Amino acid sequence: MKLCIDVQDRSFFLNTVKNRKPGSIVLDYKWREHLAEFADCFVILTYDMSKLWAKIRPIYNDTTKGYQRLISKHGSEEQAKDIWFAQVKTEIASFVEFCNTNSEYIDIVEIPFFHQEFNDSVIELLKSLENIDLMYTVRDLSEDIDSLIQEYSYLAFSRSLDLAEVESLLISKMALIKSFKTKLHVWNTFSKSLFTKKIFYSYSTTDWSTGSRLGNTYDYVGNLKICTYNPKRGNGKDVRKRFKSKCLQLDIDYQSLLDDDSETVDDWNLSQFNALARDLSFVGGYWSEKTDITIKKESEKDVYSLAQRENTETDLANYDAVSRYSRACNSCFLNAQCPAFRADSDCSIDTRPSLNGYNDYKSLLNKVIEIQSERVLFAAFAEKTQNAGLNPEVSQEIEKLTAVMKDAKTILSQNDESEVTIKAKGSSVISQIFGNYGRAGGGSKPSQSEAIIDISPMETEDE
Repeated sequence: MKLCIDVQDRSFFLNTVKNRKPGSIVLDYKWREHLAEFADCFVILTYDMSKLWAKIRPIYNDTTKGYQRLISKHGSEEQAKDIWFAQVKTEIASFVEFCNTNSEYIDIVEIPFFHQEFNDSVIELLKSLENIDLMYTVRDLSEDIDSLIQEYSYLAFSRSLDLAEVESLLISKMALIKSFKTKLHVWNTFSKSLFTKKIFYSYSTTDWSTGSRLGNTYDYVGNLKICTYNPKRGNGKDVRKRFKSKCLQLDIDYQSLLDDDSETVDDWNLSQFNALARDLSFVGGYWSEKTDITIKKESEKDVYSLAQRENTETDLANYDAVSRYSRACNSCFLNAQCPAFRADSDCSIDTRPSLNGYNDYKSLLNKVIEIQSERVLFAAFAEKTQNAGLNPEVSQEIEKLTAVMKDAKTILSQNDESEVTIKAKGSSVISQIFGNYGRAGGGSKPSQSEAIIDISPMETEDE
């Protein structure tokens, strides 16, 4: 999984990125003279045609003074369109030539968004690119997504779209996405929940640049979690006082960070996003190559088995399939990263425990404690390995573990098989069972009393 650092318009943002090179970046065509400096990076090249479109827009609005000036200059609306269209083709042809010449530095080229009347011609020109993949950005979910998945190796989604709707749509089309090995990208969006869902192959973000613009401070604490400190809430900028040792490791001027120097703040924030990006590079998903899974025998089943029965063809009319609860792979929300996914099949992972008695409940509670214990130990390991200071998630996971253990003890104590309950009726029954030891006038111990009632288990005929 890739986290791409999006380079802003301002030159000092570019200088910060050049000094602390990320593994993946989004670079606009206007910075083309700096492209070779990012030879070791994964580069998505974009081309912002908004300025060119601003010149052409008056043609499509005949109520503006700009429209009247264009008509008086070119004679007619059609002539104006032809002239501007020729300029667009010249611009794009120059862009395509640049990409072909510098293909060794470019991994993906995003298709520039333009007016629909010109888009088809722009796309045709870009398809002549050699050794470079094209990325198409979806700006309206009413588009033919199926055709786009089949046509492009990279499919991006605009920030203006509702991400929940995008995720729901993509999950329903995951079988098709895997078949055509299409990689998905989301523009200028950052969220840990997106990382864990593993629906997108890559993300781009400009959040790192909000330090000098808005005063935000970021701190990567490990476990794919980056904390955001707003200058007007909580710890604000005071949190930077904790970063002295990390500044030394990252070769960042600690005093300049405290003094709110804009370039230093951006440098610090970018270093935190770079650390997150390095950890994300180890996260796989639907795009990862998967090895064959060995199917375990029936006798080896446990709740951690990846695949515990052979995949069966989906058949909703089959009563047996419904009775044993078979989730369909194609519509499962985990199909993007499930190692046992197989198109048009039923789920092969058995997650239903057997709960037929006390020992079954005890075994299930032990498994729950094991799962939570594993989370605690891994979070603690990540905290030490990443050397990123205290990770609040470790404490949270420990609290959850102790709560689970306490609940398990309460549940199990109510069903402890070693507990004996005796119901007796009549005078002096307790004395006959336990003797009078400890009572006034009683001297015999229970083990020495001749009047003890035998309460040992009765032998059955089978014994």
